[in-house]
Amino acid sequence: MSIQGFNQDPLTYLAGELIGDGLLATLTATAGTVGLCGAAGVPVGICDGSVASGAYGTFRLMRGRVRVYGTIAAGNFCKAGASGTVVVEASATTRTANTIGQAETAASSGFFYMVCL
Repeated sequence: MSIQGFNQDPLTYLAGELIGDGLLATLTATAGTVGLCGAAGVPVGICDGSVASGAYGTFRLMRGRVRVYGTIAAGNFCKAGASGTVVVEASATTRTANTIGQAETAASSGFFYMVCL
């Protein structure tokens, strides 16, 4: 039985700008193109390796346990920050409409693991 419309594999998109490894990407107004997700934006994937502007790249789905880039303490709720990073929610212990996950590990301007919610 097939599940049409659902993808279990990484997604491939054209990068509208340079997107670094582990940064969040969001769809742009140009079909099939992504850019860096902005603060409180809606990410569609996580860049898997650095992708140059105008190149196709692989983006991991926002499911399960994922590796992202930012500054956070373990256990904090997190949301999209500026330039594709992941940041702590305004109240680290309270979910909001912008919450995308919860930090499993801590990081200071580096990679950490987040469980997508």
